[in-house]
Amino acid sequence: MKPYIQTNNATPTKKIKSLILVFFGVFLILVLSFMLYIAHNTTAPDFPQDGLHFEVTKGMTTKEIAHEAKVKGIVRSETLLFMILSYAYDPTNIYAGVYFFPNKLNVFSVAEKISQSDIEEDFISITIPEGSTRKEIALFATKAIPTFDTVLFLELTKNLEGYLFPDTYFVSPDFDAEQLVNLLSTTFTKKSAVQKEIPEALSLTEYEVLILASILEKEANDETSMRMVSGILQNRLAIDMPLQVDATVGYVLDK
Repeated sequence: MKPYIQTNNATPTKKIKSLILVFFGVFLILVLSFMLYIAHNTTAPDFPQDGLHFEVTKGMTTKEIAHEAKVKGIVRSETLLFMILSYAYDPTNIYAGVYFFPNKLNVFSVAEKISQSDIEEDFISITIPEGSTRKEIALFATKAIPTFDTVLFLELTKNLEGYLFPDTYFVSPDFDAEQLVNLLSTTFTKKSAVQKEIPEALSLTEYEVLILASILEKEANDETSMRMVSGILQNRLAIDMPLQVDATVGYVLDK
């Protein structure tokens, strides 16, 4: 007589159930993560009280428009904006111009505003490259605003060299010299506020740090070389040695 052997048919069933639970668990995590990603990236980032200007220049692609909107802080995700502009709207209907966002909007509303070519006709842009002197800034302003008073601007900025923040600004066509000086200097104050602390080891005043940074802007062309040149110049300052840099001569001779 053969002994009775009880087979355990429940084991494979338990394994299948466990695999199914793991699969649905992973699936649920992925779905929740995707929903959180969408929820976060469709909302607007923090906005300044005076709003944000955003310029679409002639020839910009949809991808470039989405990237610029992300850089300007209008949207959180350039990928989402690109997809919405590309598939929910007709990108050929987007016109070049200045768009003004007085308050924050979700990514769908941003895409709608751009696609409807809701352009602010009363704004023009002035782009001031990094390293620009006040004389160069006056030239950029004059090109953008034909009636701009260059002489008054140079008079008002006599003691503000280095304190005029380079950026792209959107102003009215009748923006005057005094308003531009106030805008550039106020922006400098805001942007440099986070870097007010000067390491004690430098033994330099805030103004001297600004001068050194201005020299580095002209003397070096990337972060690595700036660090190297900065170290050399600080060592020269420490032993009261002349800086002997070409950038200072070029500035004095205006060449």
